[in-house]
Amino acid sequence: MGDAEALHDRALAAAERVADLEIVGRVLLARAGAREGLERHEEAWTDLRSAAQAAREAGDRRLEMAVLRQLGGDVPIALGIPPAECVTYLRGGLRRAATLGDRVAEADLRGRLAVLATNDLRFGEALDQGRRAVTVARETGGDRALLVGLDGLKTAYAYAGMVDELAGVVDELEPLARRLQDRGLLQWVVFEGSFPAVAAGRWDEARARIAEAIAVTEHSGYGGHDVWFHAHLGWVARLEGDLDEALHIGRRAVARCGEAGHRWWTPTACSLLAATLLERGGTEDVAEARTVAGRGLALAGRDGAAACRVRCLAPLAEIAARHGDDTLLVEADSLLAGVTAPPAAAWLLGADAYVSVARAWIARDRPARARRTLAPLRAAARAHGWRHLAERVDRIGATAPVGSAAPTPV
Repeated sequence: MGDAEALHDRALAAAERVADLEIVGRVLLARAGAREGLERHEEAWTDLRSAAQAAREAGDRRLEMAVLRQLGGDVPIALGIPPAECVTYLRGGLRRAATLGDRVAEADLRGRLAVLATNDLRFGEALDQGRRAVTVARETGGDRALLVGLDGLKTAYAYAGMVDELAGVVDELEPLARRLQDRGLLQWVVFEGSFPAVAAGRWDEARARIAEAIAVTEHSGYGGHDVWFHAHLGWVARLEGDLDEALHIGRRAVARCGEAGHRWWTPTACSLLAATLLERGGTEDVAEARTVAGRGLALAGRDGAAACRVRCLAPLAEIAARHGDDTLLVEADSLLAGVTAPPAAAWLLGADAYVSVARAWIARDRPARARRTLAPLRAAARAHGWRHLAERVDRIGATAPVGSAAPTPV
């Protein structure tokens, strides 16, 4: 990536000497991609904004569409720019794609909208955009369009825990990504391809898939993405019952985030570690859980992705509820209540958040509220074959007996 950036620097200088705005815009767009791989997101964002200006001044609508796609991509998310702003850029790109009749770009833009809707816990919209992306891609008959369209649909299925549907997409998408040698996308296909094994409790298979994803990341040009994979490796260890290993891996994942960290990867790594610490339950564990979840929540921000915010808010709400404080609990409960999904679906990969909020309601002597929180998770876990998760939810529900003290209004 460093060599690519140096080449782009020379190309940009040449384009600026001849004052060719179109070439300037294209070089800036390419250099932004190289800088993203180097995790120099501020510089990449500056390049993207400059590329957008160059495209407008050159009157190149196709280039402007390509830049808008990246303005709605991973660079702004890493910097904490609100996802709603990213959606605005992507919808602008869709309008230009319609004007240009560019169905490949439309598939890509809709696939990205599916990813953003997934992280904002709007699974109905995510599935709709993903399916429309795949439909457009199949109509074009092009491999690249199909690759990006399937990727968006894959993401929606993955985090809704719809593992049968996910497996079908992965079976088509993985060989396509390998044939096109798109390692940046392949790492996510391999990783999310572990979810059916997790759902069924095939722990060795799940760990092997995640380890393979980490290996792909080493050669993908996006090495920083492995924080997400390492964090979920710790999650699998916890689900398997090995809390010591889960804690070791979880701490290592958070350490890999660095001082600031990506606004999706870091809050998620922090929340998974916090859930492991609360599972252990010692006084020092709870104190550490408060610290790491607080760090994640600060990075997620108020305008960030709902998934990142509630992942970190929920363990903090659980801890606070033990001391009689409902403030965080009300917000966390509201965010979970705002999850939109098809019938018998829920945010299955966010089970930790549901569990923490339910335990918080139990701590506040609100058993009916706890059961209401767990109801969509329980139904979805049973519908989609997450047997171990369904059993855990049932155990938590059993600790919230009917007939406890009258609830305190919130």
